[in-house]
Order: sequence, then structure tokens, then C-alpha cells
Amino acid sequence: MHRKLKKIIVLVTIFVFAAAGCQKSDSTISRPQAGDAQARETTGTQTQSETAAASKATVAKTTTSPAQSKIETTAAAAAETRSADGTEDQPDDLAKIVYFDLMPTPDRSEALAKLVSEYNASGQGLCEYESAPRDEAFIRIMTLAASNEMPEVVSIDGQTMAALASGEYIEPLDMWFDFHYPYKDKLSQAFLKCSSGWTYKGIRYMIPDSYGCRCIFIRSDWLAEAGIDVESLRCWSWDQYFDVIKKLTNNDKDRYGIAFCGGFNGVSLFYEYACSMLEAGGCFPENSGVSIFERPEIVELLKGYYGLYIDGCAPEESIGWDFKEMAEGFISGRCATLYHTPDIVPAIRESMPDGVWDALPCPVNRDASTNYINWSDASGFAIGVSDENFQAAWDFVVFMLAPERNREYATEIGCLPIYSDTLQDETYQSGAFKGLADALSNPGNRLLKTGEILEWDFFLTRYAYAEIHNFVDGKQSAEAAVVALAEWLNREYEVER
Repeated sequence: MHRKLKKIIVLVTIFVFAAAGCQKSDSTISRPQAGDAQARETTGTQTQSETAAASKATVAKTTTSPAQSKIETTAAAAAETRSADGTEDQPDDLAKIVYFDLMPTPDRSEALAKLVSEYNASGQGLCEYESAPRDEAFIRIMTLAASNEMPEVVSIDGQTMAALASGEYIEPLDMWFDFHYPYKDKLSQAFLKCSSGWTYKGIRYMIPDSYGCRCIFIRSDWLAEAGIDVESLRCWSWDQYFDVIKKLTNNDKDRYGIAFCGGFNGVSLFYEYACSMLEAGGCFPENSGVSIFERPEIVELLKGYYGLYIDGCAPEESIGWDFKEMAEGFISGRCATLYHTPDIVPAIRESMPDGVWDALPCPVNRDASTNYINWSDASGFAIGVSDENFQAAWDFVVFMLAPERNREYATEIGCLPIYSDTLQDETYQSGAFKGLADALSNPGNRLLKTGEILEWDFFLTRYAYAEIHNFVDGKQSAEAAVVALAEWLNREYEVER
């Protein structure tokens, strides 16, 4: 099967999507309107010049959240540190690079600023560290790239990597990774297994710095009340997971079995469940030309997953929840389970006493030879196309990924490190992180691949969101929703069978 994108300006479409709808976590979420499913067609009517103007206008508009204030304060502190330790007075012949982080959080930005300060003090070069709020970062980096102002180094996810690689804005790293990466023999099996996730058209463009593999956080005290041993769920199936959700739901006590994600990011969680059940490594598994939404089993999977909400196993308002609200639903004591990434662990530990919660690996398909899971918010370093500073940029990436620095960085931000020795540390072999480390080390797990579908975020968070909400609201059948999703994918990607 050969699949090709329609003859559209893909990056322009992504610009429009980013400008129109990226403010997911902080915005009020409402049920989909009738026109939402047609948003893609409207998006495609803007010209490139109109879109670029809209992009720059959005970048220029500054909104500062408390988290961003901390990020900016951290960056300013790093600048003061550089001045205090004398790195501002380093020789003029040192290579100077710009490092732009597209995935900032307060803890992550603080950890990165510390490492950048160490680099500047090392005498190897000078790095200017920049970041932007996540709802602005994508459109900003694409605007810089299109203006030939690409930073030397960027931290990005797989979707942004695909967008930048398709425009030839970042450097291929195959040769450098294969022959010049000094820590290659120390990398974990998880890193090696999911390497295809950091490629575009078979070429590596980024090196991950950590993993954010999702797991199930669960109220272990509620399990005990229900007579369920948490240890019996360490290798549980999706059927067991659904059963636990139903058993721990008690509407009379305002207790619910799941912190349901019905907001813009919710379809991605259903997608991960569906791929696990269908043994599918991506939307078009094994280059078959048939999307998972054309598989006969998909209708019942959709009914089963969203049936948890329809049948009252989740708070009514959770149809509009995204990750922030999901976490609050679990931490507040209303919901028994939370499907989330490990960066939530510090907040859970701060708000919930020991002994009432635990973390379990994601459920598996017991009948599958391979289980596909999403490493989630795994970020990585990519190098911008440059005529002069590639070597300096590569040396900076190697410095940032040194094993001891990676250990410290992963621990500080609540994610999993990329080296096998570190995964054996007590931190990752006990408590909340053990379930995550086990998932990464499980030889039967593989990475879900979505990077080469450039409009994947639009599909999940806008089009599929609207169609599935219409099913949940009773405006259309599950069968009609699935047909609409399959037709969109086939139309947009001109599938040739």
C-alpha cells in the first residue's frame, strides 16, 4: 500500500489549527457544535499569507499563566547564574547557540535551566535558553522555521518533529546517533524498541530525553474495601480494568470508578485502548491501507469505552474534562482510577496520604502477542538546520543527555530516564514508578506510531472529538461515528489499496 498526502500545504493547515485551537487545558470546554466536524474544510480555505499573518499575531499576543511566570522566573535566574559564575565573560570564540523548549512545565523548565547553566559554566560553549507557553510554542517554532530563524536546538515531541522534518527545518541524526553518540550502549531496551517513534520516513530526527509512559493511578484503599488485592492487578487485562471501574463506582457516595477524559484530548486515550485491543501499531497498521476505524471490532470498542461514561461510572461533567481536570477528580477523592503520566506523581504525593493510592501498569490485551502503548509526553532534542553551528548543537545535546544528568533531570520532572542502569535504581523499582518502569521494560510492549500523520492532532482533538461527542450525546450512532472517522482519514490521506 502506498499512502500520500493530498496536495495541500500541510504546514499552513497546522498553523491554522494551532492558532485556532491549541489552548486546550486552560479553556472552557463545551459540547461540540454541529459545525465542528466541518472545521477542517473551513480551515483549508485560508491563503498562506493570511495564515502566516494570523500566526505572527498569535505569537505576539502574550498571556502569562502562573506556571509560565515560574518558567520565566527560572530562565531569568539561570541568566543571573551565568553572570555570577563568570560564563557571561567566557571567550568570544566560544560557539553560541539558542535552545528552545516547546514543552515547558515549571519543574521541567527549572531542571533544564539548571543544566543549561552547567553547560555555560563548562567552557564548551554558550547557550541561550528560551521557552514559550505550550499553547503558543508550536506556532512560534513553525513561524521561526518559516522565517529561516530556526534555533540550533529544540525540545519537541514526535508530532512536532514530523512537522519540522517534513519542511526540512531539522537535521537528520542517523549517522551522528549511530557513530557519535557516546552513551548508546547504555540506553534502555525501551529506548531501542521505540526508536521508530523518533523517525520521519524512516530517518531519525530526534533523541528523547525521557519517557512519560502512562499508567493507571488507583485508590488502593477503595480496592481493599471492595475485597480486591492491588497486587492481583499488576498484570491486568482491559476487561479487569473495566470491571474494577464498575465495582468501585458508588453514585450514592459521589464515588466514580474513572476520572474520565471527555475533552479534546480524550479521543487519544480511546485510540490507545483500541490499538491495544486490535494489536495495531498505528492508525494504518502495517501499511495495510485500512485504518483501525474500518476494522469490524471498532464499533463495539467505542461503545464499551464510552459506555463507562454513559453508564454513570464517571462524573457527568467529565465529558468536558482534560488532563488537568482528570487529575483533580482523582486527587479530590471522587474518582477511583486515573489514566495519566508520571509527572502527576508529585501533586498526588503532596495532596494524598501514603497507603491510599498506587500506580499500576496500563492494562494489556491478554490475547495479543504484542501490546502497543503510548510513551505519551516523551520529549527529545532535535537540531535545527544550520550552516555553521551543527557541531556545537550536537555537543550540547550530548552534554545534556549524559547519564548522570539524565538521572537527575528525570527524577526532578517526574519522568522515566533513558538509560537501563538508571531504571534499576530504587526510585524506579518501588512505589509509584515501578508500574511505569515495568511497562517500559516489558518485551511485549511496543510504541504506538503516529508521527507521520501530520494532521493527527487536528484529527483527534477536533474532528474525532466532535463525531464521538455526537455519539455520546445521542445525535448519531456509534456506527455512524466510526464511518465518519474512516472517511475523513481516507479522504485526507488518499489511501490507495
